[in-house]
This record gives sequence, structure tokens and C-alpha cells, in this order.
Amino acid sequence: MISRRTNDALAAAKRRGVKLGVNRASKLTAKARKAGQDTNARIAVECSAVIAELRAAGATSLRAIAAGLNDRGIPTARGISP
Repeated sequence: MISRRTNDALAAAKRRGVKLGVNRASKLTAKARKAGQDTNARIAVECSAVIAELRAAGATSLRAIAAGLNDRGIPTARGISP
């Protein structure tokens, strides 16, 4: 019964024009890869400065540093905001 429902839902999505599956053939261009690396480097520098401020203010544990980052509204690496 679950299999039939799943197959029916996938067929309906396909009829609506939803692209199913993952396009594993897509590759990043050198320009896009460089832009991503530059962004990651900039974020790392900004976060290290904030962490240094938190440590100077007395945050010594990882929990305290995480709380400080959350208080400042800095999202996690996966983009989850506090």
C-alpha cells in the first residue's frame, strides 16, 4: 500500500513537470568554485574575529562561545539561525 501511494505521488509529480532525481552530471565552473572559496574564507575570518572577542570577554567553553554566537544572531555552518 505504501509502495503504491509513493509510486502514485511520484507519477503525479512527474505529470506536473517536477524534475525528479539528482543531476549528478552538473559541475561547478572554476569561477563559481573560486567565488565559493572566497566566501568561505571571508566568513572564516569574520567568525574567528568574533570568537576572539568572545574569548576576551571570558567565554572559555564551547558552550559559552556557541551561546555568544547565538546571541549575536550568527547562523550555524548549515545556516540554522538561533
